[in-house]
Amino acid sequence: MRKYVIKAKRAGLMEISRTIFTYLVTILEYASASIIVLGIIFSSIFAAAKFFKKQDRSKLFDSYRVMVGRCIILGLEILIAADILRSLALQFTLESVGLLAVIVLIRTFLSFSLEVETKGRWPWQKR
Repeated sequence: MRKYVIKAKRAGLMEISRTIFTYLVTILEYASASIIVLGIIFSSIFAAAKFFKKQDRSKLFDSYRVMVGRCIILGLEILIAADILRSLALQFTLESVGLLAVIVLIRTFLSFSLEVETKGRWPWQKR
């Protein structure tokens, strides 16, 4: 009888932890999307304010690209964290881990590309 009680408690804890991780992954996904969208909105407002104040318009486009790129990079990093949690904590199968590897590779490539676009150099290169 005691074995069944322990198994039931363990199953209940597993379900609770699965629910918590599901909510956490959902929160991270919404946070990353919000960071990207709000970052683009605030970057656009900042660039428009600079444009209408006629302050240093020569570098306006470059600074706007850098601001937007940084927001996208941050959003991608948070999405990678959400994908790792989903794959390892919620759906731990060989297929989900393989899919996670592909997603992380693609997003890492995008992050490196955005880093080169925003800073003009690879992340490992000195200034």
